[in-house]
Amino acid sequence: MRLISHRGNTEGKCLMENMPSLAEFAMYLGFEVELDFWYTKGNFYTGHDEPIYKVEEEWLLKYKDELWCHGKNVLALQRLHKLGLNTFAHMEDPFVVTTHGHVISHPYANWKPDTIVMLPERSKSKQGLKKAMGVCSDHIAYYKEYYSGKNI
Repeated sequence: MRLISHRGNTEGKCLMENMPSLAEFAMYLGFEVELDFWYTKGNFYTGHDEPIYKVEEEWLLKYKDELWCHGKNVLALQRLHKLGLNTFAHMEDPFVVTTHGHVISHPYANWKPDTIVMLPERSKSKQGLKKAMGVCSDHIAYYKEYYSGKNI
């Protein structure tokens, strides 16, 4: 089961989302992390609506096995892919495929087995969620408990 922190959040949205240090903390807790990436003026940045936090290429390579890179502009997609990172882009597509061949499903799409379910907390139903390959959530600590079989 892939447990992916959405923008570094682990127990709900926070003001520090997409901050590299928050992502590092989520990785320290054992989660993979989805971050929003921009490439502009010769540098990588994270940030949802705009580039905010500068990220060095060395940082990306250090954490390349834990990162799910949401390219927010074409240059980010191209450069992240060239570095071998797991990269994707989407708008309102029901499903997208990452450069590493993983299928990510939109929160409102009908989930299929062997997909990464994006933000399942936005759906009314959890039916079929245990058959997913993984989840990407702002509340990923909850899903760690959910998949462990503990009563929550």
